[in-house]
This record gives sequence, C-alpha cells and structure tokens, in this order.
Amino acid sequence: MSTPKETPFSFGIFKKYVVIPDLPIQNENELRYIICHELIHHKHHDNVFSLILNILKCIYWFNPLVHAAFCSIRTDMEMYCDSDVLKYSEYGTAFDYGSTILNFIQRNSESLRTSLSGTGREIRERIQKLTKFKRSRKAEIALIIEVIAVTVVSFGAISICGYNTDNRYRGKFQSEEIDLSYEFDDAKGCFVFYDEESYKIYNKDMAVKRFSPNSTYKPIIALNALESGIITPKSNYMNWNGKQYPFKEWMKNQTLDTAMENSVNWYFQNLDDGLDYGRFVKTINYGNKFTGLDKKSYWLENCLKISAVEQVDILRNIYYNNFGFDSESIKAVKASMKLGEDFYGKTGSGNINGEAVSGWFIGFRENGKNTDFFALYLKGNATGSDAYKKTLNILDRIDNEL
Repeated sequence: MSTPKETPFSFGIFKKYVVIPDLPIQNENELRYIICHELIHHKHHDNVFSLILNILKCIYWFNPLVHAAFCSIRTDMEMYCDSDVLKYSEYGTAFDYGSTILNFIQRNSESLRTSLSGTGREIRERIQKLTKFKRSRKAEIALIIEVIAVTVVSFGAISICGYNTDNRYRGKFQSEEIDLSYEFDDAKGCFVFYDEESYKIYNKDMAVKRFSPNSTYKPIIALNALESGIITPKSNYMNWNGKQYPFKEWMKNQTLDTAMENSVNWYFQNLDDGLDYGRFVKTINYGNKFTGLDKKSYWLENCLKISAVEQVDILRNIYYNNFGFDSESIKAVKASMKLGEDFYGKTGSGNINGEAVSGWFIGFRENGKNTDFFALYLKGNATGSDAYKKTLNILDRIDNEL
C-alpha cells in the first residue's frame, strides 16, 4: 500500500513531535536538513507563536493587517530557522540547503505549503536572503516584539469593538406604546414615530437595540462631505469609475441627488475616503459612534450601529440644525432625501453573503406647522423597500386612527 505524498511537519507544545512521511528523499544530507529544520522550530518555540497567530486569524479574519502580519512573521520564522540549520550543520553549505528546498518542492508537488517550502513569494525571498541572512539577538527580540504587538493590537481591537457594540440605546425618554402587530405579522421589527409632542413606539425593546444603519447612513456622509467642502450644494458631480455593479443605475455619473435616490454605494464611499468620519459620528452622537478599521463598509452590516430611537433623534437634530452646521448643507441633504410632496426619507438594506438580512426606512414629513419623524426597522429576510412600504401603511393608520 503506497503512502500518499505529504509533508514533514512538527507539532506539540508540552510534548513535541516531528513527523517525516514516506517521501522521495535523495540523500542523507537532505534528510538531515529536513529533520534539523523541524527540530529548530521546536527550539524556537515556533509552534506556540503559530498557535497564537492562527487563533488571531480565526477571530480577526476580516482584518487584512492581521493576515499581512501573519505572513511577515511566518517568513521571519523560516529565515531564522534557515540560519540555524546552517549554523548547526557541518555537512553542507547555503547552496546545498537552498538546492534541497527547491528540489524537495519540485519532487513533491507545487501545491505543498510547508515549513520547509511556503508560498512562491516566500520561497523566492528565502532563497535570495539565505546566504545574506545574519541571526542576531536584536533580530530575535524584534520577532518576539512583532508577535506580541500583533497579539495586543488584535485583541485590543476586538475588545474595543465589543465594548462599542453594546447595542442598546440607554438614554431616557417618555413614549407611548402602540399596537402595530397586525402590520408586522410574523416579521420581527419595530417602529418609532415622533410628532413634536411624544414618541409613539411599537416594540420598544427592539427600538432601543442598535443595528447597522446600512444606506440610511448616506445622508450623514453627505452632510459631512458638505461641511468639509468635499462637495457643495451646487457642485457634487462624480464620474462613474467604469466598474461593473449589480444595479444599472450605479453604472453612470452621479450627483448627490441621483446617488441618494439610487443609493449608489461607490459615490458615498468615495466621499468618505476624504473625510474624518470618526470625528463626525462623535460630533453628532451617532449610535455607538464606532467606525472600526474597515473604511469602505463600516456602516454596511459592520461595526457602526444605531437604534431606531436614535435614528429619529438624529433626523430631528439635523432638520432643526441643532448641531449648528451651514444652513445650505442642511438644505442640500434634505433636498436629496425628498421622495414626494413634503415627504422625505431614506431606505437601507442589509445584505450578508448575498442574503437579505434587514431593512430600514427613516424619514420625516412636513404637516403644515408640524413635522413628524419616523424610523422603521425589519430584521430577517427583508429589504429597505419592504420597510418603506410598511412605513407608508403605518403612517396612513396613524393619520386615520391614532
């Protein structure tokens, strides 16, 4: 019975092992190199470092910095290991050792990703530096510091994210509970309505929970861009970048009004690139005020979260310009949200791996002397369009019965 082609590897922290499968090894020196390489990994406690790094990659899989640091540290580990193989070897040279690595990979499949091989880029880097690499105490200390830094930063960021995503609004306010269960049926959701006198809320427990704003955050990006001078009420045109998008309305040049109407992600993401959005969400006290590390999608089913009650409060503060922004900026944002006569709003749809997971509709309507503000959130298989339709039905009921 033939043994499948595998790769040498070492494992174990308290009890340590080196496994050498049945491989086509050319000579005794090559076998010595392989065994020495794996034993030195144990000597350097690389299995402990690798365990820590792999745990970080699993927990913090979405952070490209952790992946980049992992690759860098892994390459450094292999180079230190290469250096010590030559240091303890009395039977070969750097040329022999480098040839062993290349010959081993060639004979045992290009798909191998081992401690003796690695990715194509890593192999090239190791071979190029093999004869030049000098091990030093400073280099060892630098590697240890690198591992500790990645560990602290990663777990620190996780802790911060966990702290900031305490997804409940804890402010005090008076409200009246209204029964809208017939509108929601089996759907899980909430509705908040403010009519200049009091809050009327359906499902208060859910209305104070924070969820990702998705596209309902776009008016905030627009306001920040207007206040920062990235765009102006009269000059907010942006050329389409030529990329393919899931909606044909996105594949054309945009203004603030068309981008808001068609909810064009790339337009607002481009605006956000030049903005200090971390400062801005704190200025207006937006939800949990946490933007995380993902600059492109922190508001799309990500770290930034807000409750339906807070959505209404933000709309009120912007409408009445309680933050003291330029009045022309307020007018421009308001105009971009216009959906009908004295009716303004913005939808938001949550999507994860192509599946609809939530729907928002927030807005306000002007009724003569008064202005009503509202926010509806649906959790589950729902979109912003679903939330919009449901909101219209609820507003009709409020006008006719409440």
